[in-house]
Parts: sequence; C-alpha cells; structure tokens
Amino acid sequence: IIYPDALFIHIIRDGRKVVRSLSASYTKGFGWAGKDIKERTQLWVNLVNHGLNIKNFLPDRYLEIKYEDFYKYPIQTFENIFDFINLKFDKKVLKPLAVPHADPITKNIVINPRYFFVNNNKAPRYLDANWPKEWTKENKKDFLEKGGQLMKKLYPDLVLE
Repeated sequence: IIYPDALFIHIIRDGRKVVRSLSASYTKGFGWAGKDIKERTQLWVNLVNHGLNIKNFLPDRYLEIKYEDFYKYPIQTFENIFDFINLKFDKKVLKPLAVPHADPITKNIVINPRYFFVNNNKAPRYLDANWPKEWTKENKKDFLEKGGQLMKKLYPDLVLE
C-alpha cells in the first residue's frame, strides 16, 4: 500500500442518478461516460464494486456513505465522517450549504438550504422509486439488467419496478 495510513470514504449514489448524470456528460463530449445506458450502468457498477472491494480488504479504514444521506441526515452524516477521520465536528462546516444548490442537468434548485439548519431529518425525499422521466421502458430494462442486483444490495428497501 502506497499510503499505509490512508482512510477511504466511499460515497455511493443511486445508480439511476449517476447514469443520468453520465448521459449529460456524454452529450457534452466526455466519451468516457459511455455511449448508452448499458455502458453507463456498467461503469457505475464497476466503480462501486471497486470501492466495495476496498471495504473487504481494509474494513477498519473504510467508511461507506450514501449520497442521499447528505440530504436526509446532513448533520449526522458529517458527524460520522469527522468521527471516522478523527476530527472534532463543528456545525460551521455546513455553512457553505446555506447557499441554494442547483441540479446541473435541470438548473433547478433541488434543495432549500433551510433544511440543513432548521429540520435535520425532514429534507426532501431524494432516494425514491422514480425513474428519470426521459427513460424509456427499454432504458429501465437495460439499467436493471446491468445494475439491478447492485441497487438491491445497496438499497434493499427500495422497490424498483
């Protein structure tokens, strides 16, 4: 190991959202993002599995965070990260989140920063069973064929239809 004291924080995001984002990247000229849903889903699966392999080899130096938890439980999520890296947590680190954030694809504000400070556990539902609106039945089938098993492993309570 090059960095024997390294810690690994693996942030995992709903594969459908990743694949949707990769589609936008591909249309902007990033060929590595995959030319279709199958390639993009396989890229997501490969990258997530690579991170999960680190968990198998270095479990005491690995922390898994669901991307959606930054929205659902921001304070608790950051506390967990700071605890893992052995630093004292201070809510001041959340100050940059006081600025509304936009979805890079739709340019819409996707989260109201009040949620981070007023009601930690009532942020908008971010992980849900909704598919990207622009996806066809074939796109959904392709995603589930390549990534369905990993989605079920990562999000066992999520029902994908």
